[in-house]
Amino acid sequence: MRIRIITSPPSYDDAVRVLMICKGNICRSPLAAAVLARLADARGIAVEIRSAATEERTVGRAAHELARSVASRHGYDLESHVARRAAVDDIEWADVIVVMDAENAARVAELFGDTAKRKTLRLGSFDAAQADIRDPYSQSEAVFEETLAAIERACAIFLDSAAAPGRETTPVVTPLRERGS
Repeated sequence: MRIRIITSPPSYDDAVRVLMICKGNICRSPLAAAVLARLADARGIAVEIRSAATEERTVGRAAHELARSVASRHGYDLESHVARRAAVDDIEWADVIVVMDAENAARVAELFGDTAKRKTLRLGSFDAAQADIRDPYSQSEAVFEETLAAIERACAIFLDSAAAPGRETTPVVTPLRERGS
């Protein structure tokens, strides 16, 4: 499978729809959404990005204080983020579901079945140094910094690999459906 990268001018009619998922949607997935949005914008790549949780316990909460602080120091804005749980509509909307670790991947498959499983990938799989993006929840600010750095590396590699001419990237998907609405 291939991811289709749309360049100049970006058009949301052709945008790749990416759903970032972590356990609580207060640390990793909002950071990953912010990072991917900035990188895609800088490269002229049309993407639409949502982030969500696999669990309900943090629904309605702001991004974690340390996630907001670290993000702000690096030029990302998480101040308006409100955690929410992934829903069937999100899964149907997404061309690709990007999870932060194996636990998230298993939970997405459990909650949403084979359709979700087929379009799910682990963000860390794009960085040879890691398979999973470490959950910084209840950790130090230094761990949040390390997590953001890992997310930035993996998102950059994800976009680089997707944009390489003639390069197959699995399991990233090409949006095949017509954009009706």
